[in-house]
Amino acid sequence: MLKCIYVPFNQDVHAEAIKQIVDDCCLIFPTHPSKSRAIRSFLPQWKLERIRWFTIQEFVNWLIVPPVPALTDEKRLLCLWQVLEKEDKDTFHLESYDDLVSWGTDFFAFFGEMKDEQVPLTALLDNPNLNTREWQEEHIKRILAILARYEGFISEKGFTDAIFYLDMANLIPLIEPRKLSFVNQYYYSKLEKELIRKLDEAGFEIVILHQGTPDSFDVDKLKAKPLDLSQIPGEQIALQELNVVHNRSLAEMSVSCLSAYGSQKEALLAEEKPRKRVLIDSGMQKSGYSRLFDPVRFGFTANISLTKTQLFSLLKLYESHLAALAQYEQKGYLPLSEVAKALATPGFIQVYNQQNRQKLLDQLRVLAKDSVLYIDLELKVFELGLFKGDEKPSLYHLLSDHFAILKQLQNIKNIKDLVSIFESESGLKLAKLCNREEYESTDIVLVFYDLLSNFQSVEELGIVSDWEDVFSNKDTALAHKIFKLWLDYLAPGRIGPKLKRERTLYQLSNLLDSRNISYDEVIVFNCMEGILPQNPEPVWLLNQAQKESLGLKNYDVIRDWERYYFLRLILGSVKTTLYCYSEQENDLEPSSYLNELVQHLEPERTEPKLQKQVTLEYIQPSIDPALLSKAQSMVYQGDSVHPLLEQSDQFDFSRTPDAGFFVLPYDEQDFDGQLRFNSYSLSSFTSNPFAWYITKHRKIEPVELLQEETLSPLLFGNITHEYMGKILGRVSGKNSDLSRLETVFADAAGLKQELDKLLKSDTWNFKMPQNYNREFLFEVVADCLVDSVQQFYYRWLEPNLKNSGFELLPEDSEQRPEIVELTRLGDGFKFPVVLSGRADLRILSPAMDYIIDFKTGSAYEDQLIFYEHYYYDFYKTEDAEERKQHKKIHSLFWMVLEGKPERESAKIGKWDKWRENIAATLAECIQNGYHTGKSQTDKKSSQAITRAELQKAIRREES
Repeated sequence: MLKCIYVPFNQDVHAEAIKQIVDDCCLIFPTHPSKSRAIRSFLPQWKLERIRWFTIQEFVNWLIVPPVPALTDEKRLLCLWQVLEKEDKDTFHLESYDDLVSWGTDFFAFFGEMKDEQVPLTALLDNPNLNTREWQEEHIKRILAILARYEGFISEKGFTDAIFYLDMANLIPLIEPRKLSFVNQYYYSKLEKELIRKLDEAGFEIVILHQGTPDSFDVDKLKAKPLDLSQIPGEQIALQELNVVHNRSLAEMSVSCLSAYGSQKEALLAEEKPRKRVLIDSGMQKSGYSRLFDPVRFGFTANISLTKTQLFSLLKLYESHLAALAQYEQKGYLPLSEVAKALATPGFIQVYNQQNRQKLLDQLRVLAKDSVLYIDLELKVFELGLFKGDEKPSLYHLLSDHFAILKQLQNIKNIKDLVSIFESESGLKLAKLCNREEYESTDIVLVFYDLLSNFQSVEELGIVSDWEDVFSNKDTALAHKIFKLWLDYLAPGRIGPKLKRERTLYQLSNLLDSRNISYDEVIVFNCMEGILPQNPEPVWLLNQAQKESLGLKNYDVIRDWERYYFLRLILGSVKTTLYCYSEQENDLEPSSYLNELVQHLEPERTEPKLQKQVTLEYIQPSIDPALLSKAQSMVYQGDSVHPLLEQSDQFDFSRTPDAGFFVLPYDEQDFDGQLRFNSYSLSSFTSNPFAWYITKHRKIEPVELLQEETLSPLLFGNITHEYMGKILGRVSGKNSDLSRLETVFADAAGLKQELDKLLKSDTWNFKMPQNYNREFLFEVVADCLVDSVQQFYYRWLEPNLKNSGFELLPEDSEQRPEIVELTRLGDGFKFPVVLSGRADLRILSPAMDYIIDFKTGSAYEDQLIFYEHYYYDFYKTEDAEERKQHKKIHSLFWMVLEGKPERESAKIGKWDKWRENIAATLAECIQNGYHTGKSQTDKKSSQAITRAELQKAIRREES
């Protein structure tokens, strides 16, 4: 006989369920947390009764047994992928297995729900009330064909699926237990209803426990009625205090919640008999604001996602390295940025028995400073001569060990190969991949190998015989796909502590997991429309109206379901605080559940209202603006896996500092008896002495380790200068006419061949992006560069040099530049100021001397003035007439991309002003210190200097 017992909201539904226990009985709960809580409550009073504890899903699976083993999770997705035809993949935009995961999950969820509601497949085609559109009809036919092929495929392999066998035809005879208690499940599917009725007809004692008012559950229909707040007797409500905290933003909501928690934390810890408290928020652990909450006191550590562990982050790092290697095919290149991320990842260097992370990062910066983008698996990049001494740097040894592991991973052809890497002495060891706390204080090893064993069964059961049938990629790409599939399989896993250490003050949960559990105090975080209640699921095949017509759960059913459990949770607590916020520009507003509850508590309201006097308080958060600002940066930023690589401690130059705040004091010992400039450092000095002192003089320059794989201006400039140097080197020296130059510059094919040879050298391979930018460089930019070289000859060299002999002096990078002293800077200088540098090209002829600098970007005239001063000593005399007697000088920039000269003239008239500017800047620095620049560009160069970089310089000097 079936009966219903109604439990008031101020009573614990688990306590009532325990009262129903007799020898040989069964209790069925809607969720695992509900079942676990009931078991813990009962164990102290257990008298060895025979009791079975189930969730509703476990109970159904206990009674309805498949005729052959059933597939679940990844195994069913792998089988589904193998039965898809090309037209299927094109229709549903499934280009790879990765695309299938989301689509396949929806596929199985849809047909699983049809089975739950006992809707026959024919209803998709025969139901006239569906009002399907043409595209839906086509998709339904195609999807049903896929379903049929999937059933045939797994049947041949000796398996079935819940979407096929889960119906009353496979119900096994049940003799015991004689009493079945269903504990407060708001919604029963059609299959569950049929099971309950079948058991009732068989003479079993069926008890339905429902938390609510009498007659709020229709026993005949096995359906709960919508909860009416105004009809609940006041004596059945536990709620005494309801607080609503309305904030202006997500960050403010986080800080206001933590402020309230902080004010009572000590009192909570001092409680002799701790009260049961919960924080309801389904998105907490995936959010940015979770960084603000104490993971111990809010129960994050009780059930940790594997994705939050060091083990998973390191495995993810190996996966990203495999992906990078697969992207560059057989070249065996790993982007330097990937190595930087690895070095900054907690635990990585310890895997290879290294400890000095800073030293390794500094060595990596040596490569980055020379524009190296990639490190090859054979480590030939360390043969470029960038490191001093014969001994290999620590980075070399670490990468040698790391690449040995990567080469093992690249050889993965199946799951058996993958498993062997975790078992071999030279492979990956969990003891090193896990941090000490994970390895010693949690069950992570047990969980990992349990999942790995389950994953291996994909091959052992014959679900996949050849992985190339699943992944079309071969070689290293196949290894990456299998390894990524393993991580996807591992990701849902959760670990727990072996021993409970510190006390949790608020248990983190969500609305569905808190079903049937009673708490003294409830905090509902993110009480927002779209979260509580949740937004409707995206349409997959059928819309909400069509699902309702078919007999499937629609949004209205789910909304009623959520509403009941939301109100049940609050009405059963003594105190509840609801946190919400409003952002009109983003269409974010408080939950309609909150509004409904508050309306029933308003003192001015007549009817309908709650039949109990509950203290309702609206709390206006009072938050320190400085604290809120810090919280915002943490709430809205993405996960920072590599904080060591990020710029930090930068001064906000939108604020005006106190006078003299950014002035470095001058010291005579700064220059070691001599102040030396090249053209670039001198320009930096006169525009921003503060930035010059740090970046140029003390050589504390920021080096970007997370470099983009792009054709940067610096890279293009370096290629251009080396290429121009090679071409000009072939015609350097004395020339009586243009014949040698004509031979070289007129040969477009030869010029292109020289450029190809340069670009394909090992040195540039490590520095050149190995993506579409490389193709762009070879196919477009290379021709442009060759054309510019020829234009330089035809537009400038030939017209200016055709009437006389000349000597070409291209830049010689092997020759140490001479030092020239800059004189007449004024009295009071106790040290010489010297210039050194190299112009890209000098040409000496009887009538004129030329200084030419090749530019691929900005061109500033001061650089040409510098070279005129450097190569000629005319500035030593103040007599303008005497200067005119000297040979004429002509300086210019050749703009490579534009193929034309710029700033072409002598700069004699600007020499004095240029020198006076240097003298004035020097005098100002000696008297008042090194000050910042005045323009916005100069200020930005100061802003890029961080405290971390200054500390690096200090460490370098100390060592």
